[in-house]
Amino acid sequence: MLNDAFLAFHKSSREALIGKSSIEVHGKVVFESLIKPHLDAVLEGQKRSFEGWVAHAHDAKRYLSIKFSPYRQNLTSSKIDGIIKTTRDMTEEKLLQEENERQEKLLVEQGKLAAMGEMIGAIAHQWRQPLSELSLNIQNLKYFYKDQKIDEAFIAEYIGKNKETINFMSKTIDDFRNFFRIDKTKVSIETTHAIEAVLALLNKQLAYHNIQVNIVGESFTLQGYESEFKQALMNIINNAKDALIADEVDNPCINITLHERSITLQDNAKGIEPKVLSRIFEPYFSTKEEGKGMGMGLYITKMIIENNMHGTITVRSDHQGTSFRLRFA
Repeated sequence: MLNDAFLAFHKSSREALIGKSSIEVHGKVVFESLIKPHLDAVLEGQKRSFEGWVAHAHDAKRYLSIKFSPYRQNLTSSKIDGIIKTTRDMTEEKLLQEENERQEKLLVEQGKLAAMGEMIGAIAHQWRQPLSELSLNIQNLKYFYKDQKIDEAFIAEYIGKNKETINFMSKTIDDFRNFFRIDKTKVSIETTHAIEAVLALLNKQLAYHNIQVNIVGESFTLQGYESEFKQALMNIINNAKDALIADEVDNPCINITLHERSITLQDNAKGIEPKVLSRIFEPYFSTKEEGKGMGMGLYITKMIIENNMHGTITVRSDHQGTSFRLRFA
């Protein structure tokens, strides 16, 4: 039996196909690779199926779902009288899926670029003070020389202090490099340790704006990609920091609470308007001035928490601040 969909797919008429063999209908390549390997099993009463890209006589390639089932005229008999082959053309669905996956990967890459831009700003904050210290030490050297204060002990102390400053700057680079490392395997993540690692990267910025961060509750362990998890945390903390600065809050703070496999990050800024709150997880949506944000941070955060770590992320906001809650199974 040839239905209309089968005829349309092969761009032929019922009269032209009736009486032809599978090789004649499908072509030798398709028959040999997709149909023939299943014939013996189906004739023994088994069902077989296949899904994948197939060369087609009228198109370059089509993505097909093909199912083979044994056919019996007498349902009580074990005799196989023929084979029922069901073909579903899923080309458009597959192309749409692949395009969605491509767009998602593109968004992730753009999000990483945006995060790297923020990281460069964070490095600048981390380095500003030690660079000033090095500059001041070098400038003061001539005055120490003029006052005849330079001796062996002075030189040893001078070198030691400046090496400490340089080592701190070197460690900052290592920390940021590790932050962007692409994890290949899931590891056990100690939540408090991950939070403290993120805060260590942002401490200069937070301190410069007098933002107090409080961590309470008991740490717990997660399975996941550590650098991605840290990126999700950093996106939320950065948003809280920016809101506190923009709203010029007195005594700005971010409270991080760990409780029963959940992490709540809450600021005491002036909150997010309801019409904005409903869109904050959308890609490319940003309330920041042009050039100060791509609107990718919270979108990437949601993907990391929900898709990669099988958790959930929710947000609440009012005039007393905004709270993000991450829950894990």
